[in-house]
Amino acid sequence: MSVPDFDSDRLTAIRAALVEQVSVRRARRIPVWAAIAAFALAGAATGGAVSAAALTRADPPTTVAQDMFLGLLRGGHAVGPLLSRPVTGSTTLDLGARPANATGVAIYLNCGGSGGFVATVGGERELRQVCDKNSGIGFSTDNDPTATTVSIDADRGLSYTIWAQWFTTPAPARPSSAQQAAVADGTVTEAEWHEAVDRFAACMSGAGFPLLSYEYDPFSYGMSTDAERTGAVERCQQSELSTVEKIWEAAHQ
Repeated sequence: MSVPDFDSDRLTAIRAALVEQVSVRRARRIPVWAAIAAFALAGAATGGAVSAAALTRADPPTTVAQDMFLGLLRGGHAVGPLLSRPVTGSTTLDLGARPANATGVAIYLNCGGSGGFVATVGGERELRQVCDKNSGIGFSTDNDPTATTVSIDADRGLSYTIWAQWFTTPAPARPSSAQQAAVADGTVTEAEWHEAVDRFAACMSGAGFPLLSYEYDPFSYGMSTDAERTGAVERCQQSELSTVEKIWEAAHQ
């Protein structure tokens, strides 16, 4: 899944109001294109597997970065310790035994330098991403995790701070009758795609979080961070968009 591109005016606007707004192409991976101060932990690790240091709830990371991490939980809440470590190069974190109610793994990288990396989160391999200095990139698992580890295969010398944590989400919303009708024949027309995106936007408005903007092709939208944090975007995607989107994307790759 690709990361959205922003022009200089857009970047300036986001820097001015980072906590209030984040523009994303998809809900589950949130790039944060603005300076975020890294938080310090004693010690550092370079390469190989590491044992992550746990942060206490009384000593949270920077507020802005914490908001972005919470946005990855798709309306759920974190369970177990929040693990973090400053790293240079590739690394692996072991989250430990999976809590009984955990449904996914979320990670967030606060980039201290420039370079590329590939993340494998709970057994789910992500697309290669590129860090810019003082940017952040986060992921949460789309499927049930098959591993208790998070691995980052990074370019040599790339420095970053990584967070990782189990999370649990509420039961998914059922597809609406309109979405079921759109996919009943196994195909999605352009009109059906546009209607699904419009229904998603209407659902978001009905939930109290109207989209700031949206486009059909390539599909992108802007929303408040509260929409992600409360789970509104996840529920509206499940209700109006998810199945239609899968069929549409498969036919237009």
